[in-house]
Amino acid sequence: GVQYTLVYVANPPAGKANFPPVTIKQEGCGYSPHMAIATRGSSVSFVNGDPGLHNVHGYYTSGSERSTLFNFAQPSQGMQSAQQLRKAGMVNVECDVHFWMSSWIWVTDNPYVAITNADGSYSISGLPAGTYNLIMWHEGWKMNGGEGGRPEFSGAVVEQKQVTVGDGGATADFELK
Repeated sequence: GVQYTLVYVANPPAGKANFPPVTIKQEGCGYSPHMAIATRGSSVSFVNGDPGLHNVHGYYTSGSERSTLFNFAQPSQGMQSAQQLRKAGMVNVECDVHFWMSSWIWVTDNPYVAITNADGSYSISGLPAGTYNLIMWHEGWKMNGGEGGRPEFSGAVVEQKQVTVGDGGATADFELK
């Protein structure tokens, strides 16, 4: 299975998202976690756990379009900064100092969302019986080259499946190709 893949119900029934607050740590010149889910209107905290400079550059991404949401430096270990997430959608976080650092935040009002575990499994709880469109999103993994040392990968991989949830739940498996 593949970890850090987003799975969500595209046509969700009424419900209110209330995900735990998100903290993204910069440790060992990497972002952790690599992917997170945040409720729209909440804030995400960034903590520099490394002894050197990091830059936190967040982009709202939609297809091939990117626009800057925030961009700030964290020059010292222990620094913490919070940014409010007002707009639903995908946010890509990069470090302009260390080109290999990248993280993703799915900002949503939809409570029926999950991120796959290390074995590729996921669970979306509380979904009432019915038929839904389930979307799988992965950032992409095929190398397309790179500029300035930053690796460039293929675009995001998105798949959709229709699933019918009954009293005993349902199973939907996706395959990255």
